[in-house]
Amino acid sequence: MTQRISFEEALVHARSLIESASVETDGRNRVRTLLSGFDELLAEQRGATAKPLQEAARAVEPSLVEEIASLKAQVERLRLQDAQDRGLLGTVLTELPHGILVSDTNGKLFLQNRAAERIWAGSATTENVEGWGQYRAFHPDGQPYAPSDWSMERCLSQNITVEAEEVHFQRFDGTHGILLGSCAPLQDPEGTLIGAVGVFADITEFKLVEQLKDRWVALAGDVLREPMDYLRERITAAAIAVAQGQTVDTPELLGALRQRVERLQSLVNDMLDVSRAQAGNLHVELTPVALAPLVSRVADARVRAGARRLLQVELEGVRVLADPARVEQILANLLDNAVAFSAEGPIRIRVRAQENEALIEVEDHGRGFPPEQAPRLFEPFFWLRQEERRPGSLGLGLYLCRELVVRMKGRIWASSPGAGQGACFSFTLPRHRD
Repeated sequence: MTQRISFEEALVHARSLIESASVETDGRNRVRTLLSGFDELLAEQRGATAKPLQEAARAVEPSLVEEIASLKAQVERLRLQDAQDRGLLGTVLTELPHGILVSDTNGKLFLQNRAAERIWAGSATTENVEGWGQYRAFHPDGQPYAPSDWSMERCLSQNITVEAEEVHFQRFDGTHGILLGSCAPLQDPEGTLIGAVGVFADITEFKLVEQLKDRWVALAGDVLREPMDYLRERITAAAIAVAQGQTVDTPELLGALRQRVERLQSLVNDMLDVSRAQAGNLHVELTPVALAPLVSRVADARVRAGARRLLQVELEGVRVLADPARVEQILANLLDNAVAFSAEGPIRIRVRAQENEALIEVEDHGRGFPPEQAPRLFEPFFWLRQEERRPGSLGLGLYLCRELVVRMKGRIWASSPGAGQGACFSFTLPRHRD
């Protein structure tokens, strides 16, 4: 009895494999013939009594055995292919640079990839839609999100797809950002809703650049208008004086006009450099540079330009690998800031040789700043107090200093004991050894 039942189970199992296998259309008739043969074989086997397994197996036509083996191999291949596809899908979900969250119909989040954890600075866990209230997001008008405001909730409750929705959110570490996300409902083969999937990207940096451009356009118009108005007024006044037979101090006029044109050119160059930095095209050409004569040259130029301040220069002989024109630009910006924001006391410029780099410092005894504000000084368009904004300044000098130093493989930072206690701006450049 045992032999008969084991063989019958084997036939049933083989038949199920054939019936579930995916075969091409032109092979369906062949499968039907095989299934019919199996049905007849099963009927005969069930009517037999104590037929040995070997004898029953010989009753199966040899060609049918080959067909069974072939179909079984095809089923196994499909199974392996399915496993490979699942593995590939898992890899894609894990490595995708955009965040992915998947929930069931109750709002339980049961899948998230690495990008989602990176964007949110942590892992999200919920059991239902109401649990989404613990994650903070805001509408454009600043109103906080309710659980029902999330696009995934609308996917679940309305069975709709939400595309390209912008969300201001607070990460798990307390920082804020902006997401652009889409969400779609998930359905099984019968069309029944089984959950929702959300895909989102962190567009915080893109939005900051967009805001930066808006501020730039508004501010640049004001800043560029001042030297242009000055040039027009002086030229008009000189023309009227000449027309009335008056004497015009030509050397003074030309000197004043030249100074404003140079300032205007400096502003335009700064704007072009910022555009290049934003586009990743800010160019530096590294070459061996002796720092001492370069620093002395920049300091002397500032004294000749009328900086009524004692400049104390302490130099050590050191060569760096840098772009000399860009180093001069950095030093000029730092010295201009020191002159503008310190009414009295000397300004010190120091160059020191360290093991693998050179340290350059510009120290003043001026207004200083709260220590916690140090990192923000290198942001574009940043002033500690709006009223301290210098006429004709875009607020880009320190930002460009940082961009240039980084491109020359150096570091830059600022320090101050506090407001009214002076400040020191420092940067390093890699040493060049002959």
